[in-house]
Amino acid sequence: MNILDRYIGRHVIVGSIVALFILVGMDLAFAFAAEAPDIGEGDYNLGKSLLYVLLTTPRRAYDFMPMATIVGSLVMLGGLAEQSEFIAMRSAGVSTRQIAGSVLKSGAVLVMIVIILGEGIKPFSEPYAQQMRSFAQTQSTVLKSRHGIWFRAGRHFVNVSQVHPSGELHNLDIYELDDNYRLKARTLAKRAEFRDDSWILYDITRIRLEENELSMTSYEKTRWDVSLNQKLLSVLSVKPEQLAVWRLVTYINYLRVNDLDTEPYEFALWGKITAPFAILIMLFLCVPFIFGPLRSTGSGQRILIGIVLGIAYYLLSHLIGRTGQIYDFSPVLSSILPAMIFLLAGWFGWRTVR
Repeated sequence: MNILDRYIGRHVIVGSIVALFILVGMDLAFAFAAEAPDIGEGDYNLGKSLLYVLLTTPRRAYDFMPMATIVGSLVMLGGLAEQSEFIAMRSAGVSTRQIAGSVLKSGAVLVMIVIILGEGIKPFSEPYAQQMRSFAQTQSTVLKSRHGIWFRAGRHFVNVSQVHPSGELHNLDIYELDDNYRLKARTLAKRAEFRDDSWILYDITRIRLEENELSMTSYEKTRWDVSLNQKLLSVLSVKPEQLAVWRLVTYINYLRVNDLDTEPYEFALWGKITAPFAILIMLFLCVPFIFGPLRSTGSGQRILIGIVLGIAYYLLSHLIGRTGQIYDFSPVLSSILPAMIFLLAGWFGWRTVR
């Protein structure tokens, strides 16, 4: 990396990180204020609400990174353009292509930050934050381990292998105790779904323990009357956006083997794959501005333009993604289409500048 790459890269990286701190800090302040009404519910106190908000910081930083990139880069690079530094570079024989290349090279550091947040930190901090908050509020006895989820509902001790985002439970192992806390029966069920304020079990095998004998009965489906907190169950479910890419691939294969819906996880997978490219596209979009209209504008206008472009990308990606899920569009197409639209916009701007 030459002197020009380091000089431009330092401005891009510093500007993006400062913008990220500001945006995430503002979002955390609003999030903490939103938690105030829930303080005092169960064991959820001020300290736990603050811890919950802090644990969600990686997820917020991951979501704000494209916006922070374009805002910080426009401010810093626009400042260089305002001081005629790019004109000096071009007078010294540096082409606009080389300057654009230096801007994009600095994106490698920002891409690494996104990957670390999305693959290394967020998949662990976000589920823990949601579970800690829900457990403190509901006071439920739940244990989540590598062997599935264990919870107690009255005299039923239940192990669930998988909790689907739709609310379905898969591969249940239910242990029922009598009044003296002795094992009374064991029930195995392939799945369970919540319907009409009650649980319906499917493909059941029930083993009853009598005094000196065992009896086994099979059912196609039956009603299971047990108090299971729906709010807690939604927190324990596997949310696609909380999983790392390799876990998404593994879980998609598991769902396919069991003939379950994989669409939400495929959208999440391709959304994670395209997230690093969004950073590079935001940087590429900055280039036409620094050689065009931003040379004579103030920092306030550059911040406004960056925020508008960042919000536009965020809304467009979510709108196309949700529309794709509703109308069964291709997850690949729905994920890359917003990036392609902004890439084309940057390309047309680049052609205009050249």
